[in-house]
Amino acid sequence: MRLKQDCVRDVLLGLEEDLDYRQSMGRDELLSLDRLSNHKAEDCLYTVSKLREAGFLNVTYYLGGDFRIFGITYDGHQFLENIRDPAIWSKTKEAASKVGGLSLSVLGELALSFVRQSVGLN
Repeated sequence: MRLKQDCVRDVLLGLEEDLDYRQSMGRDELLSLDRLSNHKAEDCLYTVSKLREAGFLNVTYYLGGDFRIFGITYDGHQFLENIRDPAIWSKTKEAASKVGGLSLSVLGELALSFVRQSVGLN
């Protein structure tokens, strides 16, 4: 299965919008987020798994495949801040497509370089 960049961004943005402090979100709640309506359920579930592995989400898995998301980690917020702006995200995706895709860490670094350029830091 392939990790889809737009799904990564939409999962993080959706959680940020709809997951309050001291609240958790389960599988069905995640899949009902408006922001994820354009993604297949299996892509969203796979993305949550990979974002957990990357240290971007606090997630607990239970028997039977259910899970609870307890929040976005500090590293997850840092990554999200770098890919939040649609113009930066577009540039990042375009640059990544030239090499056929990038890992999350390199994608984040690339986005950060575009953010730095946009504020005059090189």
